[in-house]
Amino acid sequence: MAGNGLVSLTAGQMSSDQGLLHLLPAVNALQVSGATVAQADALQSGAQVAQFADADMAADMNGHAAAFGGDTKLTAVSVTGTAGSDTLNLTGVRATETINLSGNAATGTLSWAKLGLSGAPDAITLGAGPATITVGVSGTSGITTIAGFQFGLDALQLNLGTLSSVKAFDTSYNGAHATALTGGNYSEGVVLPNQPASVTAAGLMAGHLHSSGGVATIS
Repeated sequence: MAGNGLVSLTAGQMSSDQGLLHLLPAVNALQVSGATVAQADALQSGAQVAQFADADMAADMNGHAAAFGGDTKLTAVSVTGTAGSDTLNLTGVRATETINLSGNAATGTLSWAKLGLSGAPDAITLGAGPATITVGVSGTSGITTIAGFQFGLDALQLNLGTLSSVKAFDTSYNGAHATALTGGNYSEGVVLPNQPASVTAAGLMAGHLHSSGGVATIS
């Protein structure tokens, strides 16, 4: 039983134990976790379902993101990726977002002036709900671009590995102002594109960076 009075089930339990469902109220009784994109439409239309959370791969999530914008029962999405380049577009999604795309093989020069990239980065476009994005910035983590990042709403967690700090730079990406973040090797990290000119690397480091336990959080 969840703290909100709903019965908590995983999507797998709901599918495998139909007998249990007949013992529960017919309307708004269930809080369902661990659903896939393929199950989302049925959960949204299911009378017994009050809330559901979706967990799936980026490639599967992309094809359903537009529909998620109208899923009023969706409370959270959790997205994972591959070791290669992933694209994730959550435009229109209002639910809480948790994202870890697992890195990629892209490298580049994350410093002043225009960025130089080699290979395809992970590319994330956030929705309207609060997002937590986890990215590595050392070793073989690659490069991730995150569009739509909102300070004060979203949180970017940078795993530093053996590094002790993160560096930030004002730069340009696709002809627009951006902020680049790296763990120190300048070839891997995160780009926040299309930021207002008022968002500067110095301001980000002074007012939005918190470090603890090998993780630097931008929020």
